Amino acid sequence: MRLPCYQPRKKARAPSQNQAKILLVEDQRLVRVVANRILSHHGYQVEVTALPHRALQLVEGGYVPDVLLCDLNMPQMSGEELVTKLREIHPNTRVLFLSRAGEYGISPHALAVKNSRILPKPFTKDALLDQLMQLLELN
Repeated sequence: MRLPCYQPRKKARAPSQNQAKILLVEDQRLVRVVANRILSHHGYQVEVTALPHRALQLVEGGYVPDVLLCDLNMPQMSGEELVTKLREIHPNTRVLFLSRAGEYGISPHALAVKNSRILPKPFTKDALLDQLMQLLELN
């Protein structure tokens, strides 16, 4: 299976004044901390959790993310399952999946999720910001 390749722009653009809300769901602590720091530093409003069930509780409690940034393969629930459940509540949420390069278990369904992208881990600050900006520009 071939995955879409990340094509960096010349530079990640500065975020606008009206910042998006990001729901970050990542089971690996280091990835969670680094992504949160990058996004927060660039003005994004970030809610962070290691647990997919906690992310669903936030959404069910009224939190409306513009983008779900989540690991594709997590122990308790896959990122794909999380997206399916989250979109039952907020169907227009954009998704940026994180996945280790060459990771097995990436289903063709994950690749076909509307308004989504896959960012391979490890990633750079510019790659994360650029992918996020491209997602936010989708109509």
